[in-house]
Parts: sequence; structure tokens; C-alpha cells
Amino acid sequence: MGSHMSFLGHKNLHERAETYLVQFRRFGNLGDIEKAIKYGGRALDSTPEGHPHISARLISLGVYYYERYRRLDNVGDINKSMDCYIRALEITPDNDPELQVRLYSVGILYGVRFARVEQVNDLNKCIEYLSLALHLTPNDHPDLAQRCTTLGASYTDRSQRSREIDDLQKAIGCYSHALVITPGGHPDLPRRHADLGVVYANRYRRTEEAADLENSIEYYSRALDLTPDDHPDLPRRLADLGVSYADQHRRTGKLEDLEKSIKYFSDALALTPEYHSDLARRCIDLGVSYTNRYRCSGETDDLMKSMEYYSRALDLTPDGHPDLQSRLAALGVSYTDRYRRMGEPADLEKSIECYSRALDLTPDAHPDLPRRHADLGVSYIDRYRRTGQFSDLEKSIESLSLALTLTPDDHSDLARRHVDLGLSYIDRYRRWGEIDDLQNSVRCYSRALDLTPDGHPEIPRRLAALGVSYTDRYRRMGEPADL
Repeated sequence: MGSHMSFLGHKNLHERAETYLVQFRRFGNLGDIEKAIKYGGRALDSTPEGHPHISARLISLGVYYYERYRRLDNVGDINKSMDCYIRALEITPDNDPELQVRLYSVGILYGVRFARVEQVNDLNKCIEYLSLALHLTPNDHPDLAQRCTTLGASYTDRSQRSREIDDLQKAIGCYSHALVITPGGHPDLPRRHADLGVVYANRYRRTEEAADLENSIEYYSRALDLTPDDHPDLPRRLADLGVSYADQHRRTGKLEDLEKSIKYFSDALALTPEYHSDLARRCIDLGVSYTNRYRCSGETDDLMKSMEYYSRALDLTPDGHPDLQSRLAALGVSYTDRYRRMGEPADLEKSIECYSRALDLTPDAHPDLPRRHADLGVSYIDRYRRTGQFSDLEKSIESLSLALTLTPDDHSDLARRHVDLGLSYIDRYRRWGEIDDLQNSVRCYSRALDLTPDGHPEIPRRLAALGVSYTDRYRRMGEPADL
């Protein structure tokens, strides 16, 4: 074979490689792409330096390596593909019309490698090359909108790592330009609207600017209106709009927004296939909205539905999944709610079981770790008050103390956690009469009240709790100031 190949010129070698590429794409035989790489490499080696086709040979070999990467997921192939494209780019003259195409291709390959190995430098390089390509792309180029979209997606990816608002702003700029130049009736028009909905929703979660949330709803709604009934992205469009309406309900408290979130989540779930990777996530989203409606309406049916969807999500979540701990915690919350509504001891035991498992699975540096301790601590209080088992009271104080220690000073739950710990201290004081427990309850309630803003609906309850502790201390110590 070697002697036979030596008689083939670089043109014939290249043509043979291309034939094997076509066969691979048609039939999927791995041997064909191996042969394409083999002949493509020989074609490149036999092409003289300075030959006008050498850059094309490099690009072709890069394509073959990329095709094999897609098949085998071997990062070495993406590295070789990038090497070929970068070498081709380096010998491409500044006035060559292929320059913007090659810049774009190199940017895409950096993005592919970033998705594979998650090295942020690859994402930065991806943005650099895509930006250069976009700068050189003529205004009437048929790929201009797609290049804007691709760059916008890369800025979106980087914003999720960098937390920089500037990256989101640039993503909005790219997606907005792509939308403006996409003609009506174009098959990508729904996706252009959806892309903008995503970045506005992301920016709302950073800034809490109402206008960003309104924009996300507007673009998601338009994307949904343009999406055909049989389109595979229809469930995602419904789910995205449901998330934004759920966010709007949390912001405004309007029940109509919560009703819309339930409608869109229900429609999304109904259209999601049983094997789909987003099925569990959509069960969780719907469960959360039912939980929120239960807390607004007090309807037991909403509570039961929330538990149904949380349980289904948990059944779909494999061991080792990063969301397993949060899904256990969500189900624990519903068991707690049902226990407080119906008083069934089995629900309280289930809540403790779920919270304990969730806590065991939560990494030490995880931002939800304080909440995991707090949820478990509150359930131990509930069980102590039901059974009088002193060990539960001790566990509640231990868990709530850890939760408070781990809660940042600016966290919205800080006051609530002081109250919960104060409740446990006052319960222990009444059990054993230790003055330190009474003093700690006063300290916790006072701190909670200091953290509670004027007009907050919990002010009367927190004042009452502190008043009870002052009364207990007056009766114990006789200080007129406490009375």
C-alpha cells in the first residue's frame, strides 16, 4: 500500500480522502474516516510548501479529525483538528475571502473543546476568534445572523462562569442583531426570540430589574407563538416561559402569574418524552409551582400534586446526579408541609429522612448547605414537640446553629434562622431551666428583629416571640427592665 500511495499525486490523494469522507458520512463506517485521515495526511505531506492548495489540504485534514472526534469523543482528535485549522489560518492572507470563514471555524473548535474539557481559556479564545470573524463578515453575508448567534451563545456561556454583567450585555447585543437581520418566516426566527429570552432571564436573576423579566416573557412568548406544534423545541419553549412567569410571581405575588407558570409547566411536561433528560427537571418546576400555590391557597390538592411531581422527579434521578440532594430537599419540604397540615407522624419521619439524605449529599462549600442544616433542624423541632424526645431538641439546636454559622450576613434567610434557633433555645429552657438557654433565646430573637425591615409581615410575630422571652427572664430574674 505504501508504494502504491507514493505513486499517487497530492491531488489524487486528496480526492481519495474526500471519497472516504463521503462514504463515512453516508454509512458511518469508522474505517472510512480512518482512511480519509490516512490519505488526507499523505496528501498534505506531499503538497509542496507555498502551494496554493496547502491551506485547503490542512482544512480538509482538520475536517477528518473533527469527524472522528464526533464519533469517538477522543480529545486528541479535536486537538489535531484545531492544529490543522490554525496552521491554515496562519498562512491565509489578510485579503483572502476565506479569512473570516477560517477565523469562525477556529472559534467554533475552541468552543467545542471548551465544552469537552471546560478550560476557560478555550472559551476566551472562542470568543476572540468568533469576534474577529464577525468583524470581517459583510453585512449582506448569508451567515451573518448565525455568526451573531454563535458569538452570543459564547458570551452567555462565559457569563455563567464569570458572573460578569458585561458578558450578558454583549450576548444581548449579538442576539438582538441576529434577530433584526432574520427575515420573517425564517425557520430560525423562533430560536432567535428564545435566545433573547434566555439572556434577559439570566440578567434578571443577576440584577432583579423588572424590565429584564418583562423582556424575557415577551421574547419567550413570541418564540412560543412562532414554534410549530410538532417542533421538538416546543416543550422547552413552554418550560422557559413557565420559569419566567414563576419568577414574576415571586416578584409581584400575583396569583395570575403563578397560574400561568403551572399551565406552561404542565403543557411542557405533557409533551416531554419519558426518556428525555429534562423530564425530572420539568417535574421539579411543576412541583415548585404547586407548592407555591398551596402556600397561597391552602388547597390540599396543590400540596398533593407537589409531592407527586417531586416524587416522580426523584425516581428519575440516578445516584450520583448533582441535583439529587436538591430534589430530596424539595420532597422533604412537601412532607413537612403535609405534616403541619394533617399531623401524620409518618410525614414528619419522611421529611427528616429526605433532609438527612440531602444533607449527606451536599458538599461542604455548596451554597445550599446552610439551608440543608436549617430544614433538618426545623423538622427536629417539630418532632421534639410531638414526642418530647430530648435528643431531637439537641439535634435541632446543633443543626440550626450550624445553619446560622454558615449563613452570610447579607442572606435573606438570616433573620428566619435566628428565630428558629431562638425557638429551640426557649424550648430547652422550659425543659431544663438553664438560664443560658433563656439568654440565648433573647439574643437570637433580638438579632432577628434587628434584621427585619419596617413593614415586614413577620414583625408582629417576632416582637411577640421576643416579648415572651423577656417575660420569662423577668419571672426568672425579676429585672423590671425586662418587664
